[in-house]
Amino acid sequence: MKTELGFRKFKDSDAKQLAKIGNNKNIARNMRDMFPHPYTLSDAKAFIQKANEDNPGRHVIAITLNDEVIGSMGGFAESDIYSKNMEVGYWLGEEYWHQGYATQAVQWLINFLFENTEVNRLFAGVFEYNIASANVLEKCGFRRIARVRQKVYKNGAFYDEFLFDLLREDVEQA
Repeated sequence: MKTELGFRKFKDSDAKQLAKIGNNKNIARNMRDMFPHPYTLSDAKAFIQKANEDNPGRHVIAITLNDEVIGSMGGFAESDIYSKNMEVGYWLGEEYWHQGYATQAVQWLINFLFENTEVNRLFAGVFEYNIASANVLEKCGFRRIARVRQKVYKNGAFYDEFLFDLLREDVEQA
């Protein structure tokens, strides 16, 4: 069976699969606290509803494998003088880690955001212990621009955060 990665809006019918893959402490430890653990069917349904709200500053996309949800990614616009900046975020179910899917998804997201918005700069923050995510960003052309000491307070401990960015001109020159 050929496996094909896809990218689309979430469907209500994705909730059960989203709850299944999202209910994982190894995913939650790499996410902001707004991503709950345990991650329930109710959480998945609420996420899908919010993801599909009409908001030109927020682009939330399902990552699928043979049309089954394996994760989520998005771009989130800043405002005011930062309006040409957009934060990117992504996660995959643990069984899909270390297979190149995150890199492929982030590359698709970069192209999508630069082609469909007026954003000039994409950025992401990564907890210091999430080396795999830092590697994904670097493979996709992001540059590590800072290490912010003890910025993150997660599960009762402080951690540094690595900051990455990618400019539109970096992609156009490549």
